[in-house]
Amino acid sequence: MKLPRTIMIVIACGAAVGIGFAALFMRALSAKPQPLESSSGDGSANGDAKSALPKDTFILSIAEGAEVAAPFILRENAAAVGGIALVLPKGTRTDEHKGKARLTLNSQTAGSYNAWARGLWRDTCSNSFSLKSGEAPEQVVGNDDVFGVWHWVPAGKHNLIAGKNTITITEREDGIEIDQVLFTRDPGFQPTGPVSPIGCARGIRRFADTFNRSPDHGNDGWDMLSGDWHIAFSFDPNRIPNQYALEGKPTQGEAMALVQGAPWYGCRLSFSFSPSQDGKYGAVLDRSLDGKSALLAAFEISKGHASLSVEGAGSASAPLDISAWMRLNQWHRVVIERWAWVLRISVDDRPVLTRVDLAPRAGKVGFFVSAGSAAFDDLELEEIPWQADDGKELTLPWTLGKDAKWFRPTASEKGQALIGRGGSIGCGLGGMPVEEIFIDETNEKGAPVCTVHAAGVEPENAIGTARFLKRPRFVSKAAVAENQISEADSASATFQVQGEEETHIRRVAVRYGVRTPDRYFIGPYHFANTELVDPSDYLDFTPAEYEAMAKSPEAAKLRRVPKIKTILGRDGDDESPWVRESGMWGIRDGVLYGQGPNAHLRHAQEVAGDMELTLKLKLLDAHSSAEIVLYGGPDPALRIAFFPLPAMETNVKSAAKIASKQTFAAELSLCVPADGNWHDVSIHVQHNTVEARVDKAASERKEFVRGDGSRIHFNVLSGAAEFNDIQFVIPRHTPEGFFYPFDRAETDWWRESQGGARWLDHGGIACVLASSWVALSAAQGGAEGVLRNKHSFGPNLAVAFDVEENSEWFGWDKQPNHLHYPYDNITVWLTPEKTPERGYKLLLNAENRSATILYRDGKEVTRVSQQTNFFPMQYVGGHGPYFPRRNRISLIKHEGHIRAVLNGKEILHFDDADPLDVSQVALGGHQTHINFTDIEVRQFVK
Repeated sequence: MKLPRTIMIVIACGAAVGIGFAALFMRALSAKPQPLESSSGDGSANGDAKSALPKDTFILSIAEGAEVAAPFILRENAAAVGGIALVLPKGTRTDEHKGKARLTLNSQTAGSYNAWARGLWRDTCSNSFSLKSGEAPEQVVGNDDVFGVWHWVPAGKHNLIAGKNTITITEREDGIEIDQVLFTRDPGFQPTGPVSPIGCARGIRRFADTFNRSPDHGNDGWDMLSGDWHIAFSFDPNRIPNQYALEGKPTQGEAMALVQGAPWYGCRLSFSFSPSQDGKYGAVLDRSLDGKSALLAAFEISKGHASLSVEGAGSASAPLDISAWMRLNQWHRVVIERWAWVLRISVDDRPVLTRVDLAPRAGKVGFFVSAGSAAFDDLELEEIPWQADDGKELTLPWTLGKDAKWFRPTASEKGQALIGRGGSIGCGLGGMPVEEIFIDETNEKGAPVCTVHAAGVEPENAIGTARFLKRPRFVSKAAVAENQISEADSASATFQVQGEEETHIRRVAVRYGVRTPDRYFIGPYHFANTELVDPSDYLDFTPAEYEAMAKSPEAAKLRRVPKIKTILGRDGDDESPWVRESGMWGIRDGVLYGQGPNAHLRHAQEVAGDMELTLKLKLLDAHSSAEIVLYGGPDPALRIAFFPLPAMETNVKSAAKIASKQTFAAELSLCVPADGNWHDVSIHVQHNTVEARVDKAASERKEFVRGDGSRIHFNVLSGAAEFNDIQFVIPRHTPEGFFYPFDRAETDWWRESQGGARWLDHGGIACVLASSWVALSAAQGGAEGVLRNKHSFGPNLAVAFDVEENSEWFGWDKQPNHLHYPYDNITVWLTPEKTPERGYKLLLNAENRSATILYRDGKEVTRVSQQTNFFPMQYVGGHGPYFPRRNRISLIKHEGHIRAVLNGKEILHFDDADPLDVSQVALGGHQTHINFTDIEVRQFVK
């Protein structure tokens, strides 16, 4: 295989070192290297665990006491400092901002202080609160885009008096948690981890920006040094992109935008990227404060040819051809890792460049455009904490094992950091998990001698004499349990030489990190009201923008009104998230109430993949029982049943026996005390395993066979039950597949079109409950659009998705004020990787809406009529052309069995005696307007 020139250069350097090693090795034997000295500690947490706090710094922890007014609550959180967090649950915000928490700060020195707050945000609608000291005006805190992880955010400047100061936290957005507030007179101090009176623990610095705002909100956190940078935005409700990207183009010279703040000494930069014109654009790294030195990861596109090169800082590389992986007007996900001597760049999960010859540097990070134009979105920037040893500028605080025989080379032995002749050495950094290890080892035999170990880290690849060991992207709970990997085990790395072997290490570096899960939230549903606001439109305009819209000649078209949806609907009501199918269901006293027998409530959104479901459950008497049904549809579903535990029964084993006698249909049966109190229920499904528990009892775990269904039901089997705080958490990526809600620039899809067809992310309006989608407009004759996934799967796989009405909004002064288009000629493909014209194609609402047809390699193999007896979906015309208005479609391949499922029912199947080898999925349509959303791609792994 021909290697890229940049990689070949690195290998050649390593080979040169290997050729001269024999002489180097002989010198090492005759010299007297210095024994390696051990650092203090046990090797599991050496390095700087805490840094001292500046003088006149005060830390307030929620766990140490706070006066709290509802809807704020105090809640246990093991990750919060002191185990307690101040929480404003999602769905509990009040318009009057009644929620408050008061803390007391005693200061000996009056003056101006910089404040910081440590928070945990859910999403862009749950990332802020207000803070004030004394009677001063409130200041908004947060509004950043770092989600799902504890982090510090600036909280303004405050004048404190000498003596007692009252610090007040006031609700602004719900779905937030806070555990600490810090005040300091040192303007350069920035906390990164939990803080105590003895110092600040080692944490990870983070910055993120989704650019999900209208232009008047500005670009806080950025220095726009040069060029034209603006938020791509449209006031037209028919053309609202959910991805309000940052667009850049040069004006005079180069356009450059840098993240504000201190330089980054090791970072992981991830961003979505869409080049819109031929040109040169990309990422800035290692930029010096004076701007004279910077490292550029430059993408260049010209006449259909795309390349990647590294420029600047004396580290230029020849262009690498990436034409097969990057195109104009397509979204791509770029990930750049820069730490120690390493630079790694990937495009759409495909590694395209790795270098290990760059000098470690600190510098500013950002974007640049030197020619053409490009859009940048969904930036995630996080520090990579690392330690390294080259025996010169960089040395590690090693901990020596009892039998360690490790040495520092003599001054004459250049190019080496360590010599190991037996035993082990170890390192760690403040208890952080080891994420990756780089070791450049040169030995007489030419093969690695040093054994490297860190729990959960596996060998990945080698470049010349250097090799990497890295933690896999996915580590299942079962694998962790089987390997008995603890946080303490994963927080240290060990290097060992056995027997009479001897190793010579030129360089070694250890990277640490704490991963943030990439998840999508549905809910939580709190039922405090009978209605909710559909989040499908953008409403967060500034007063000036609202005024401009009102003065526009199209003011009646641009005016925004929140869309209100009822939480509970009847069967066929597509505007509600919950659908009543049988029995008595209602909302009373702020909770969901169901009364059996056999009362069935369906969640409108279907989910076929892994999930975590949490809720509160109350069985109203000893004769009540309930169940939750997951993956319902054409195959047997997963059932978790809940039965009452008699008040006098406290023995857990006896309770389990009671539950086991109640049902034989459920995979799991759990007892819930019939005591009139709320009980927490947690259900976690991963691959073919379900775990569930009630309150803090031990989890019940069971293997099950997952079918091809995706419907979710809440059932009351007998008596009555109440439910509250229902939330679904969906991982966006698992070993089995992906979930795409299109709430951001989904970069895994090629948006292809011909004949005038157009794709638009989050285009148009909708009457159904929908927050995000990708819209296809292909109404002209010959127009066709294809949404093709970039990954390879299979050979047994499924694709499932929702289709919804694409709409055109005319304005409040028009009759009708909007129009819904019928979604005809919907197409789904399962194809081989390199021959997308082959494979299986499903065509729905075809032949003037009369048939659904399956093709094999272009030939029809089966069809089903869509006349009036086609129950799952019918064309009815009028304002809502199809009934139901939102439909769930799946195309599934198990070996030679191909089936299509529509709204939980199998509508078509085909048994192929000679099944095709397929690996990719696509969907689209022709002569149609349609919205696609909540796409799931699954590969069936044994």
